Amino acid sequence: MQQGGGSDKEVTWEDQQNINKFGRLNNRLHELEDEIKIAKETNDNLEDASNELILTDEEVVRFQIGQVFAHVPRDEVETRIEQMKEVAVCPCRAA
Repeated sequence: MQQGGGSDKEVTWEDQQNINKFGRLNNRLHELEDEIKIAKETNDNLEDASNELILTDEEVVRFQIGQVFAHVPRDEVETRIEQMKEVAVCPCRAA
């Protein structure tokens, strides 16, 4: 059976296992690359928020918790942003 002008070669069981392993590892690579991209974007956003917090003179600032903005003391917001940065760098610390 020829397809696309290829030769009529038989794929061994071992070759098929290697092909499957490559496919799984390649998919995992792409998943990890996506996770890294999201973590970098999150870290950049948190860094921007931290910089904006440094520039503000207010002691109580609006902080988004879920879909709601709450008025939170500035010191607590700084602490939360630092914690969120740690989680963005290593998601294993979220637990």
